[in-house]
Amino acid sequence: MAGGYDARQVYLHRLGKVKRECKEGQRSANPSEQTPPSGSERPSGSLVDQNKRFPMNDVIFRRLQQAIEHPSRSTDWFGMAEQAINTIYALAEKPEQLCDAVIRNLTKRAFGKKNAGAAKPPDPSADDPDRMDEDEEPTTQPEPESTQEGTQSSSTGDDPGDTFELSQLLFVVGHVAIKHIAYLELVERELKRQKGVLEAGG
Repeated sequence: MAGGYDARQVYLHRLGKVKRECKEGQRSANPSEQTPPSGSERPSGSLVDQNKRFPMNDVIFRRLQQAIEHPSRSTDWFGMAEQAINTIYALAEKPEQLCDAVIRNLTKRAFGKKNAGAAKPPDPSADDPDRMDEDEEPTTQPEPESTQEGTQSSSTGDDPGDTFELSQLLFVVGHVAIKHIAYLELVERELKRQKGVLEAGG
């Protein structure tokens, strides 16, 4: 019991550390907290912090992906995942690529076991053309009560794990959607700014 408690405390400490480091990374990349060079003004809503963005093969994004996808049953995971996604959108050149991979992996984890358990072996008699010529005996239907009890027992056993993993998936999908909308707005403003600069120069 003590060993399990210590392991949980270590894991929670790591979640908190990742969360704090993500916040520090976002703060360093936030243009609003940086002083523009003397005699220059930062255009409103522009992406002039391109020097703060890193390629997608940088080790920081692999670490963030591992942190999000690491199996966890702690509610502290949600706060860590939120800050990790914020950091990805603050520092990554193409954040949608990494987030797409994370969502795909979480989807496989949430539904993979259930789909594997639902697979049934094919019925060899279904493809037999001579099967229709044979006298078929009436199929005995299982009693509804026993079927219902079996379904309830199996679903009850799978619900705890599936529910938590599904909540993690939905949380990531929702937060990525919010961050991506804000990211697209910044991209649109930057494109308009660049277009204005070209028109003024021409």
